[in-house]
Amino acid sequence: MIPIDQYSRLQQIIDLAWEILFERIVSSKQIINKESSLQLHLSKLIFDLGNTYCIEPNERFEIEMETNYEKKSIDIVCILGETKAAIELNVL
Repeated sequence: MIPIDQYSRLQQIIDLAWEILFERIVSSKQIINKESSLQLHLSKLIFDLGNTYCIEPNERFEIEMETNYEKKSIDIVCILGETKAAIELNVL
């Protein structure tokens, strides 16, 4: 079931995107060789799911890449309506 509140939906979007990407990497359907590749593929999944999860009238989903926040660079910022989430990636 899709939650009504934006916070829960945004959390669900990010969790599901990670699950999908992880399974694609494990099955070798997705090759990740550097951080920018991970950013690209994760942000694409999040963006597609985020727009699908827009269920309220006039609700929007946005993604910002490489956003500066308090002298730090955040890899991905997800915005669903008035709710934001920041994702910082580190590839070992």
